[in-house]
Amino acid sequence: MTNNQPRSITKKAAQAMALDIQAYWLQRGHMIHVWVERLGGNSLARDFAVRSNMSNGLPTKEIN
Repeated sequence: MTNNQPRSITKKAAQAMALDIQAYWLQRGHMIHVWVERLGGNSLARDFAVRSNMSNGLPTKEIN
């Protein structure tokens, strides 16, 4: 049986992931904006997500 539930991550893990994603694309000549958001409407929620300004998983702006 496959678990299709999204995995939750902590704020610290989400921040590390955001930095890794940003560094990956920067090394390839692309500047992206990445940030961490709390999931859910509850300010006590402990689940976070990584967001970016990429489109369909690809950067929208190349560094000149």
